[in-house]
Amino acid sequence: MPSSDVLLDIVKQAFFHSHDGVSTDELLCDDDKLRIFDAFAQQQARAARIAVTVTEARHLLLNIRKSGKLGPVVDKRYRGNHDPYKHIAETAARICEDRHRTTVDRILCDPAMRKDFDEAAGRFRTDASAKDIRLAAMSLRKAKQLQPLFAQKLMPPTRVIQLSVTAIQQDGSQVPRVPGTYVFSTSSQCLYVGEADDLHRRVVKEHCVHSDRQQLAHHLWQHGPDDVFVEIRSYEGIPDAKKKPVRRALESELIKARRPAFNIQGR
Repeated sequence: MPSSDVLLDIVKQAFFHSHDGVSTDELLCDDDKLRIFDAFAQQQARAARIAVTVTEARHLLLNIRKSGKLGPVVDKRYRGNHDPYKHIAETAARICEDRHRTTVDRILCDPAMRKDFDEAAGRFRTDASAKDIRLAAMSLRKAKQLQPLFAQKLMPPTRVIQLSVTAIQQDGSQVPRVPGTYVFSTSSQCLYVGEADDLHRRVVKEHCVHSDRQQLAHHLWQHGPDDVFVEIRSYEGIPDAKKKPVRRALESELIKARRPAFNIQGR
């Protein structure tokens, strides 16, 4: 039997050994079940003298499920309501997709990118578990609500960072003096999306001191900065990013995807 077929069988066996009646998505999002899956798959692969990383085995499992080769496997269907923290999952997914230039499936399969996703989500205030937020992200992907942004795909950012407004007010040096886009968000909603030829000036010296966007300024005054974070997508060394129409196109796509509360008439 070809080694690829042997590996496919090993991954299927690892799933049935560890899933305890839940779906592949829930297994992937559950740290305890995933550890059992990883250990079994690695042990069986070594015995068969096949080299496979945990990331590869996890992603192969998702591909097997998508191809329908697992059959009906779910006895315990997840009944959670993702609405209270769906925005957090979307924010973390968008940040990591832009940062790593890949899909949320691959992000949650890879231990390093998965940690990055958890850290991005964990900055917000929520009672939801890491597992719940991961499941919410996968649910958004299935509902086609994490579609790639065309302009971002054509011109991906060179750097994506996430900073609290509190941290920026204390020390704005991490915000680069380059063109880019930015997104203000809280645990419950996206507040405002913008673009700038100088992110440092616009974000640090204007918005985080006293924003000229009245609703954003009022929100920061009324609620304080502690639960407000800024996603910064910078474009160092990319000549086209200096052109305002290009930045406006990137900004427009973010507005359509993130539905900010304080942007008016698509701006």
